[in-house]
Amino acid sequence: MTIKLSKLLSCCIDCAEQGSRIIQQVHQSHKLKVRQKSSADSLVTIADTECEKRII
Repeated sequence: MTIKLSKLLSCCIDCAEQGSRIIQQVHQSHKLKVRQKSSADSLVTIADTECEKRII
């Protein structure tokens, strides 16, 4: 259980880092248009889903 939890945490940290990089790239390329933020957020949701799939 402990091993699984640490794997989960490290995976989620990886996903969070990837997600924040994606958001920064999207924001920079679209000059912080509010409309683009939602697409960046959906990319993070996709990253979270992929993370969950890898754990399960």
